[in-house]
Amino acid sequence: MTLRTRNKITRIFTFFTAIMSVFFILFLIFHAFQQDSTYRSFSLFQFQDWKDFLFTQNTTAAIFSILLLMIYAPITGLFILSNFEKTHSSEILYYNVFLLGCFLESSRILIPLFVSWNELSVLIEYSARITFFGEMLSIFCLLGIGVSAMSSEVQDSGRNILLFLIASVFFATLVPINTTVITQALRVTTGFSIIIQMIRIFFICTSTISYIVTGIKTNSKELFYLAIDFLIMGISYSLLLYTSSFFLCFLSALLMSIFTAHFIKNLHTYYMWK
Repeated sequence: MTLRTRNKITRIFTFFTAIMSVFFILFLIFHAFQQDSTYRSFSLFQFQDWKDFLFTQNTTAAIFSILLLMIYAPITGLFILSNFEKTHSSEILYYNVFLLGCFLESSRILIPLFVSWNELSVLIEYSARITFFGEMLSIFCLLGIGVSAMSSEVQDSGRNILLFLIASVFFATLVPINTTVITQALRVTTGFSIIIQMIRIFFICTSTISYIVTGIKTNSKELFYLAIDFLIMGISYSLLLYTSSFFLCFLSALLMSIFTAHFIKNLHTYYMWK
C-alpha cells in the first residue's frame, strides 16, 4: 500500500466515523428527551453524592464509555494524519484497523433501544456480532502493532490485516451469543468471553515485550518509550470496554488519550531517526 493510498483511506475513515459519531450523539440527545424513550431512564441526576456518582456501577457510565470509545476513532485518525501524512509506518496500518475495531465495538450503544423493541430483538444479536467482530479485529491488531516492530515490511502488514479481517468475520459468525443476558456495561453475553479477555491481555503483553526486545537489540530508547505507551494504552482500552462506573470510565479514557498521543508521537520520532 502506497503512502498516498493509506492517507486517503485514513481521511475517508476519519470523516465517516466523525459523521457517524455526531449522528449517534444527536440521536441519543433526541431520544433522551422523548417521554417514552429507553435512554430517558439513564440520568446523571440519579446519584446521591459524588462518591455514589463515581463508584456506583450504572448503565449511564457505560453509555459514556461507549461514546468516548466512539469518538476516539475519528480524533485519533486526525492525529495520525497530522503526524504520519508523509511518513511510512507498518504500525500505523495496524493502528488504523484497530480504530475501525474500536468504532465497531461502540455499536452496542444501541442495545437499550433494541431491548425496548421486543419484536425486533434479533437486532440485539446483530449488534452483538458486530461488536464481537470489532473486538476480535482490535485484539489481532494489538498483536500486529507490536510484531511490526520486529519487521516493518508494509506488504506483510497488508497481508496480515486481510487475515485478521477474515479471522474476525469467522469468529464473529460462529461465536455463541445469549441475547437474554446483557451486562451493566451493555455487553451481550457471548461464548468464550474469559478466553477472549485472556487472549487480549496476552497479545498486549506480547507486543510490549516485542518492543522491549527490539529496543535492546537495536539499542533504541524510543522503543522502550513505545513499550510503556503501548502497555498503558492497551490496559486502559481494555478497562474502557467493560467499565460501568464513572471513575473507571474517566480514568481509562484519560490514560488512553494521553498514552495514545505519546505512542503516536514517539513512533513518529522513532521513524524520523530510523
